[in-house]
Amino acid sequence: MDAHISDTIELGSVRNIYHSPAIELRGLTKTYRPQASKPMHAVAHVTLSVPAGQIVGVLGPSAAGKTTLVKLITGKLRPTAGQVHVWGYDVTHERARALHQLGMALEAGRQGRRQISAWQHLLHYGHEMDIEGLKLHLRATQLLHELDLWERRDAPLHTYSNTMQRKLALVCALLADPPIVVFD
Repeated sequence: MDAHISDTIELGSVRNIYHSPAIELRGLTKTYRPQASKPMHAVAHVTLSVPAGQIVGVLGPSAAGKTTLVKLITGKLRPTAGQVHVWGYDVTHERARALHQLGMALEAGRQGRRQISAWQHLLHYGHEMDIEGLKLHLRATQLLHELDLWERRDAPLHTYSNTMQRKLALVCALLADPPIVVFD
C-alpha cells in the first residue's frame, strides 16, 4: 500500500479513503547552539498540515526562519525536535522515500560546477534522480523550452544571470515530475 493512502474506512454504505497530507509538520523545532551564547531558535514548535493540491507561502522578515523551515521539509537539515512527513513518509527516518516525492528549487546561487553547460548539469542531475535516457532528454528539453532557456542550454553555468539560474533550479525541481514542489 502507498504511504500516502492509509486504510479504507467503511461505515454502512459510506466508503472513505483517508489520504495523508502532502506535507505535515508536527512540533517542528530547529535550535542552533552557538558556543558561548544562548541557544537560537530558528524554528519553534511549528505544526502545519498541507493537503494535496494546496499552494502555501511562508512570509516573514529576514532571519525569521523561512529558509530553515524549507531546509527541514526538504531534509537538508535535521530537526532538533518534531517531525516532518511528506506523503506520510518521515523525512528523518524514511528520507529516500520522502525526498522522492519532492522537487526542490532552493536558494539561487552559483552552481558548484560552473564550467559545465546547463544541459550537462540537467543530465547529471537527472541521473542522480534516477531519470534515464529518452525520458530525461524529453523532459529536460520540454522544461528548457517552457522556461525560455533552450537557446542557452549549451552555455556554461557561470554565464547565467541570477534569473536564469533560478529558472534552471526550477527545471531541476520539475525534472522528475514530482507531486510536491518546494521553493525557497
